[in-house]
Amino acid sequence: MKGREEGNMIVLGIGVWIVALSLVFIVVSALSLHQERRELYAVADEVSLSLAASVSDAAYYSGNVAGAVTSPSYNVAELSTHAQRKLAEHGQEIQLLSVKTHADKLGVEVEKVVRIPLVPAFLGAIDEVRLTVISWARLRTIPAS
Repeated sequence: MKGREEGNMIVLGIGVWIVALSLVFIVVSALSLHQERRELYAVADEVSLSLAASVSDAAYYSGNVAGAVTSPSYNVAELSTHAQRKLAEHGQEIQLLSVKTHADKLGVEVEKVVRIPLVPAFLGAIDEVRLTVISWARLRTIPAS
């Protein structure tokens, strides 16, 4: 009888270790993906702020009313080229999906494929995730006097 109990305890101990290691792998993977997402947001923020700074005052401000935006004219192709150049400076596999404009805001949507750590790459397992972020930057405004 004593031999059976020792065998059961070994099986139970192995099961507990498998669960504990699985939780550690999940937490490490989640933290790594969260960090990648934060870094991607930082790059997207940098690009959107750079786009906002690149828009000329003449293209943005029109009319005589301070702070009024009547008809901003954006050259989206030029903004996209500027965003691509900015992304190329980082030398990472970050892809520009789109440049968005809305009144006094410019936005960029970027994407990066990230490998999930601690997941083996075999048998068609899901070992990558596609992170997509959008960052908006508000253009300069003239303070109302």
